[in-house]
Amino acid sequence: MRSCCGARRGSSRLGISLTSESKTLRVAHIVEGAIWGGIEAHLENLVTAIDWTQHQVELKVFLLYDGLLEERLRGRVSIDRARIPHRRSTIFWLRRSLATFRPDVVHAHGFTPEACAALLRGTGAGWPLVVTVHSDPGASPWRAPGRSVAASLGLWAVRRLAASRLIAVSLDVQERLVALGFSARRIVRIPNGVPAPGANEAEAARALRREFGVPSGAVVVGMVGRLEPIKGHVRFLKALAQLAEVGPAIEAWIVGEGPLRQALEQEAARLGVAPRVRFLGFRNDVGTVMAALDLGVFASDHEGIPFAALELMARKVPIVSFAVGGLPEIVRDGESGALVAPYEEAALAQAIAALATDADERRRRGLVAAADVRSRFSLAAMATDTLAVWRAL
Repeated sequence: MRSCCGARRGSSRLGISLTSESKTLRVAHIVEGAIWGGIEAHLENLVTAIDWTQHQVELKVFLLYDGLLEERLRGRVSIDRARIPHRRSTIFWLRRSLATFRPDVVHAHGFTPEACAALLRGTGAGWPLVVTVHSDPGASPWRAPGRSVAASLGLWAVRRLAASRLIAVSLDVQERLVALGFSARRIVRIPNGVPAPGANEAEAARALRREFGVPSGAVVVGMVGRLEPIKGHVRFLKALAQLAEVGPAIEAWIVGEGPLRQALEQEAARLGVAPRVRFLGFRNDVGTVMAALDLGVFASDHEGIPFAALELMARKVPIVSFAVGGLPEIVRDGESGALVAPYEEAALAQAIAALATDADERRRRGLVAAADVRSRFSLAAMATDTLAVWRAL
């Protein structure tokens, strides 16, 4: 595949022509933006991946709430944000704003943006709607994880009736959508892509370990993500409690914020692992924190293609994970990390112990992980394939 950067003619991995057109393509992204999570990371990566003006594409991001995403995109892409965070006023603001921008394609990320876009499209707006499905869409139309029956049905109806294309971030998500009755012809699989690590992260990571007083030879194992039930932090703490007899000292870093912070701190104390667990909260230098880890752990109920996993792998950090969702698509068991049976805390502990006691094997798998990310999960490829979807519509 030729890179789309600077090209005026070519094709994406999807086989769709990327021949430049005389008319500028206007694309509106709608996202909540109140918290920082996978959707926000995806959008930041996508809109800053390449110079879109070279491809005659004008992007504009419509935010329903203020938050870190607005701060990180400011000056890099055109932004408009709702000033009154109330659903009724938001829909009127969005209708006026889209009418002014006159998009050729609207791309929605997340439940509320999808619902708003579907409602506006139902009033007669002529633009096609693209929806990126970032996580488990559910086992049935009325059972989406973390949602009520009404919300699950609403989400299914929006995607079924209003979306022109569904972008699945993993094969697992794609297959789940087909199982829910969506036509395979309307689904495009585009894996997430991540940028290369910063040039000075390695030295900053060593300084961070010194700052935190990590002993020489100790192994730092970390989880990076929102502190929410679906991420499985409790399982990680229970696995950590089984590692008291492992040879090298093991320290755990839990990076991120969320509603479970206090409960997780209490659980760490109850399990007797609190002295070995450091809660770092939200970090602006998360790349440095990732580079300071020896192992990354995912104990989630489900994942699409988690950005945190790709970002860790790009920094030569091998992953130990449950084999759930899209994780088996990015982590090669025995090569770039270790996959274990879902929700088995003892198996997770054993896999962590095996790599914690073998520094050479950690380094080998870390190198494989970084090579996999460079070859399979680049930002340019994600942008090229997404552009192909927009152009095709």
